[in-house]
Amino acid sequence: MKALVHYFNIFYKWVGTKIFLFAFLVLSTTIVESLGFTIALPILEYGSDPGESSRYTIFIYEFLESLNIKVSIVSLVALVTFIFVVKAIIRFIQVTIGLKVVFKFSQDLKFDLIERYRKMKYSYFINTEIGYFNNLITTEIATTIAAFNKYISVLVKIITVIVYLSFAFLFSWEITLTAVCSIVIIYFLFLPITNKIKRLNIILVKANASLQNSFIQFILNFKYLKATSNFLNPINNIKTAVKIQRNKGFESYLIESGTPIILELFSMILFLMGILFLVLIHDLEIASLLVTILFIYKSLLRIPEFQTAFQGFMAQSASVDVVEDARNQLEDNSEIFIGETINSFSSKITLHNIDFSFGDKQILSKINIKVPYQSSIGIVGESGSGKTTLVDIITGLLRPQSGKIEIDGMDYNSLNKESLRRLFGYITQEAIVFNDTIFNNITLWSGDDTDNECLKRVEKSCQIANCSDFINGTDHGYNTIVGDRGIKLSGGQNQRLAIAREIYRETQITIFDEATSSLDTKSENLIQGSIDNLIGRQTIIIIAHRLSTIRNCNYIYVLDKGRIVQEGSWDDLISDSNSMFAIMCRLQGVIN
Repeated sequence: MKALVHYFNIFYKWVGTKIFLFAFLVLSTTIVESLGFTIALPILEYGSDPGESSRYTIFIYEFLESLNIKVSIVSLVALVTFIFVVKAIIRFIQVTIGLKVVFKFSQDLKFDLIERYRKMKYSYFINTEIGYFNNLITTEIATTIAAFNKYISVLVKIITVIVYLSFAFLFSWEITLTAVCSIVIIYFLFLPITNKIKRLNIILVKANASLQNSFIQFILNFKYLKATSNFLNPINNIKTAVKIQRNKGFESYLIESGTPIILELFSMILFLMGILFLVLIHDLEIASLLVTILFIYKSLLRIPEFQTAFQGFMAQSASVDVVEDARNQLEDNSEIFIGETINSFSSKITLHNIDFSFGDKQILSKINIKVPYQSSIGIVGESGSGKTTLVDIITGLLRPQSGKIEIDGMDYNSLNKESLRRLFGYITQEAIVFNDTIFNNITLWSGDDTDNECLKRVEKSCQIANCSDFINGTDHGYNTIVGDRGIKLSGGQNQRLAIAREIYRETQITIFDEATSSLDTKSENLIQGSIDNLIGRQTIIIIAHRLSTIRNCNYIYVLDKGRIVQEGSWDDLISDSNSMFAIMCRLQGVIN
């Protein structure tokens, strides 16, 4: 009972008052149905001596006569028919509303989770397995909806049994009390089984998340695993999760399926023993107890159904807890998009004494940087020097522990971060490309390829990004499908496609994060041409290992172990032959 109340509170929070409306309709349907069954008694007693008729039969007869309806077998059957027609109408309304509630709940839950994903802090995202997020959407929500259906079924069974026993109580409280005691005994006998199923399915939820994560990693890294024939351990991780699913799933379903069989047998034995007791010991006529027995029998039939639904719900309730816990965690780790909206950039971005750490590990210390409007800024340093973290702070993805960031004189903390990030374009080392057409990759589904103005804008973006030639060389031009992660294109082509997207977006600040580090010389030159085309059009921030890509930058910052150790123009930095920057350039053959 505690579990039912706990999950009722959760579902009520999600669904609202509709759950009460549904319960009311179930109650109405069952009451009307029960009234129909009670008419069986006046029909059985029709034609008998009025003095031997039950009070209920007399009440029905008087009710019909008050409506100027002659008591007859026809009128009694007509009354039963009318009651069941009303019941059918209410039942149809109940089913319709129930379906609407379930499907609306499914939609709203998915929308809610996606919206929470959108708002979650980047720091929470990078510290959480991707399989966890994927498992929530693909598995746990579906299981939660199934659990909600089971919970509704449990409510239906509870309401039905209560109504049936209430009507039975009106006819014979002694028999009904005996039946209630039997039901309570049955419930407590099978309670440990329900708890066992709950524990098994907590294990299954964890196995599902593990399988999702292992499989995603397997697919994402398939090329490397294939090329090195290094499948053994990744596949073993997948197989381990699958084996847990098989073993625990089998155990759970066996218990869930076997319980109603035993429960039905147990209920029928109790029911038949009760009848024998009443007839043989108390010498009662079965006919006189027929209506009471009918209601108790129907109640006992609902007990296995209730137990099946309840166990099925408990088997899936772990997913409800997982989804609720995920929603709470996402809420706790959600960005609040309030503050002043910024729509343009016209002066400069400044970072004053920025410190940032992950836990106890210091990543950046006393960082002071200026990014003037429409300038080109280079940021270089060895791996692990804090370059990408610095960019994450500039885009507002990470918040420093101390220091101050301003854009056009406005403090970052006072700004709506969504409006701030719309100013930025971001080109990463591994280009972000979607398994769709070139056109949709550039427009991010915001354009219409039949719109000439939109198409011209896309073509212009591609010209600036130096990708028109290879697009025109494909079989379907802008309607070419690029494949998962752009597998049908080269690395350089994917990068230029990503640059074209940011040009199409008309961003004002574009960040190139190691955009050429994994490309061949020809592709690097093409990307460099794309960057050069943007100089003077946008503010450019370039993070680079290949120092040749920042030769044309107005100003360069050199990071070492989270600190700025040099800054200045290209010529200024290489003028000191013993400086860190000059040494890096010589090692790469950029200067002699």
